[in-house]
Amino acid sequence: MKSKFLAVVIIALLALSIVPAFSFDPDPEEPPFVKYIDPQEIKFTGPCTESQRFTAEDMVYEVEDLYAWDIVVVWDPTYLALESYTINIPAGWPVDGYQILIDELEDVDDPGWLHYAVTRLGNVSGFTGTMSLLTMEFHVIYEACFMEGCIETHIYNEFYDFSGPCGYVIEPDQVEECVVWINPSKPNLELLLSDEFDLDAKVAQGWFEGQVITVYLWVSNVTKLYGIDVHIMWDPDLLRIDLQQITINEEAFPQPWTYLDQDLYAEYGDFYFEICRPEEKPPVKGTFWILKMDFKVKCYVDVYEIPTPSHTDIYLCGSGCSRLFMCGDWYYAPEFLDLSDVEYFWTPIPFDFNQNGHVGVEDILIILDHYGEESIIGEGFDFEPDGIIDIFDIVIVAKHYCTDTPPELPEP
Repeated sequence: MKSKFLAVVIIALLALSIVPAFSFDPDPEEPPFVKYIDPQEIKFTGPCTESQRFTAEDMVYEVEDLYAWDIVVVWDPTYLALESYTINIPAGWPVDGYQILIDELEDVDDPGWLHYAVTRLGNVSGFTGTMSLLTMEFHVIYEACFMEGCIETHIYNEFYDFSGPCGYVIEPDQVEECVVWINPSKPNLELLLSDEFDLDAKVAQGWFEGQVITVYLWVSNVTKLYGIDVHIMWDPDLLRIDLQQITINEEAFPQPWTYLDQDLYAEYGDFYFEICRPEEKPPVKGTFWILKMDFKVKCYVDVYEIPTPSHTDIYLCGSGCSRLFMCGDWYYAPEFLDLSDVEYFWTPIPFDFNQNGHVGVEDILIILDHYGEESIIGEGFDFEPDGIIDIFDIVIVAKHYCTDTPPELPEP
C-alpha cells in the first residue's frame, strides 16, 4: 500500500503549490458531507447465476470544494468479483484540468481491493455537490448452500482522504458501506407435466388406451449438485412404463457420470433412480429437468369390462427415499426438500368400450354382443336402465357415434 501514502503526499503538495491558502470555516447549518457506497444494501436469493450482477457507486454527497481524493475500496473476493470499473471525473473538468494519480486493482498479495486517487490541477475551484467518484461492476461468484443460511458480505472504504484547494483535509460527517446479502433458496424436487417450469402443469388426463402422458422430474434452486436419488411411484393399473420410455436430460446433467442406477419395477409402480457426477468435474446448478418419463395409458374397467373413471398420483416418495447430493452432503426430503406430485385422471369417453379414443361401429358391435342379456338395473351395458340390454341401450350408444371429446377433468 506504499502508493496510497505516496498519493496523499502528492495531493497535498499539488494543492499547496498552486492555490493560495485560505481558512475553512464550515457552516453547521449546511447539509452533512456523506461518503457512501450505493446501493447501501442489496439482496440476492437463490443459487448463483450469471444474472447476479450489480453496479455499485462510490459516492460523495453534498461535498464542498472537493479538490483531490485518495480512496481504497475493499470487498471479500470469496463472494464478489469486480468485473470492471470506471473512475469518474466531475462534469466540467477539462482533460488537462485533472490527473489520475493512482489506478490499482487487486494486489496479488491482497486481492479484493481497488485503490484510486485523483487531483484537480490549476488555480481553480474544486467540485461542490453530489456525484459518483467510481463506478464498479460486480458479479456474485459464491454459490451459497441452503444449509449455510443467509450470508452477509460488505463493500466498504478501508481508506479515504479528501482535500480542498489549499490541501486542507475535508472530513466526511458520515461514512456508509454497502451490505450484500446472499440468501440461498430452498432446493426442491418437482414432478411436472412440462419441460418448462410450470407449477400449474400438475394434472394429466387419459381417455384412450396407449395414450402417452409425459412427466418431467425437475430440480429447482440447486447449488453445487453432484447427485440425485429418487423413488417415484404410481398406480400400475392405470399407467405403464419401461426403461426405453425414460430419458435423462444430458444438457442439464451432462456426462460423464460415475454412477447410474435405474431399477424399474413396473408391475408395482416403482422406479428407483440414482445418478452421480465425478467430484473432479464441475457441479451443476440452477433449475432444470433431469428425467423425462413417457407413461402409456392403460384402460381401467369395472367388473363388466366397461371403462370406468379412476385416478392416481404420480409422486416422489419422501422419508429419505428422495434426496439431492449438493455441497458435499445429502439433502433429504422432507427435512431439507419440498416434494411436488402430479395427478393423473383416467376419464374415458362414455361408450368407448374398446378404448380407441372415439365411439365407433366397434363399440356398437360390442353392445350388440350383449343384446337380450339380463342385468342388474343400471349396471353393465344396461344404460336405459330397465334390467335388460335391449334396443334402447343400443340406441343410446349409437347416438354417441363419432364422439371423440373426453369429458372434463373432475374437480381435484
